[in-house]
Amino acid sequence: MYFFGKNTLNLGTLFDPKQIKIEHKMKKIVLFIAFIMSGMIAQAQTYKVEDFQAKELNLLEKIVTYEHKHLAFNKNQKAKLERLFYKKSKEIIDLRMDESVQKHEFGPAYQKIQDKYKPLVEEILTPAQKIEYRRHENKRIKT
Repeated sequence: MYFFGKNTLNLGTLFDPKQIKIEHKMKKIVLFIAFIMSGMIAQAQTYKVEDFQAKELNLLEKIVTYEHKHLAFNKNQKAKLERLFYKKSKEIIDLRMDESVQKHEFGPAYQKIQDKYKPLVEEILTPAQKIEYRRHENKRIKT
């Protein structure tokens, strides 16, 4: 009784040509969307030196002026820091794009770049700005 009436399996709809065409069109649409999305993801993974440079400068400015707004950078400092962070960002991007660098080698190489530019950044800062910068670094290292 269960296999007769409304609950029967209708094999006619399983092999219906109209249904197969709709499923084929849906597959095409899904594949097209997947193709477009993969292109967007690949494009999002490209690195821009200017983006890294701006992030570094904004982060440093936030660190230095977080508690003391009067320690903001002057135009000369900003110009020097922009040039410095451009070079640093270029090196980091080159390191990330270098396929010969193994995963275990990336961390030490990245830290080497950070250590190279840290004293150069401190040279540009005023003594009061250096104090705030170092205080943040010490707080970051302790936690």
